[in-house]
Amino acid sequence: MAPDAEFCVECGAPVPDAASAEGSDGTIYPQLARANLFRMRGDYRQAEEICLAILRRYPNNATANALLGDISQERGDLEQAAEWYDLALDLTPDSVPIRQKLTVVKERMAERDTANTAKQLGLPTTRPKIGLYVFGVLAFLLGTGAAAFYLGRNWPVPESINVVEQPLELGATRRSSTEPEAPPQAQPSTRAAAPLANTDTDRALIEAVAQRNPSGSAVLDIDYFPRGQFAFVTYSAGDEDDPRVLGASIASSVLEQMPECQSVVLRAIRHSQVVFIADVTRESVALTAQTDWQANYSKVPGAFADAVLSREWTPNAPALSPTDSETRPVERGGEQSGD
Repeated sequence: MAPDAEFCVECGAPVPDAASAEGSDGTIYPQLARANLFRMRGDYRQAEEICLAILRRYPNNATANALLGDISQERGDLEQAAEWYDLALDLTPDSVPIRQKLTVVKERMAERDTANTAKQLGLPTTRPKIGLYVFGVLAFLLGTGAAAFYLGRNWPVPESINVVEQPLELGATRRSSTEPEAPPQAQPSTRAAAPLANTDTDRALIEAVAQRNPSGSAVLDIDYFPRGQFAFVTYSAGDEDDPRVLGASIASSVLEQMPECQSVVLRAIRHSQVVFIADVTRESVALTAQTDWQANYSKVPGAFADAVLSREWTPNAPALSPTDSETRPVERGGEQSGD
């Protein structure tokens, strides 16, 4: 093919340039958001069709490749997920979240292969129950104690030892047998409270989020993991708070205050119970800063949370009804784009 040709000299097919083949995430954001929403609902077939349609137009779009990897991983097809992540990583070699996902998939594949090999060889594939070890230790201690007691009772007492048959009085006032004994007084504990495990970086991040975010006071704890470049955030959600909206706002502040952090894992606590878990990546937050997203969804309630949250979890969550899609701005955006 000639280097400057706009059509293939062999078959006559039009040849797109590199920019058009890659496509802009901003241009196809409504389709990507719609595909991700179908994935979160468990409609993997519909999500996969949307991603494949995007790749037919923009074969070098890394986000669509990565989303297909997420779909394959949740389906349990680890080999296919690894292939999609490899393709996405070839297109964006510096993407830390995609590299982390590929590493997790390969580790799961290795664990599965090891378990299958052990099963074929007849080796145990599960760890021994801890209860068996505890029972064995207790039985040994009881047996040792019983043997010591038996030997102690039957061992002859040396004649040279004078046995005192009357109790000794130590000068304390003798208490009548009918007089109740005073309960022992509780001794004050001298053990200091255990210090928090937060580092200076964690504490500084908590203070910065609390000062710059109106909802920052809800943050209970932040732990940053530099090796994985992600932060684990625990926050309190009141009865009147939406854990999704509150968590999305807090995660955005964490990413803003720590440029090297690439993703945030959220955990919401209400009445001492975990009520919500989700992930937020720097890439998803960056998409909301684009002009077309700001123009269409910046004033839509809940639109920011819908755009940035992924892998959401709630206890005993009811199945979403088809009417829920009417309140999702990402779906309305997809319809406006003609998808």
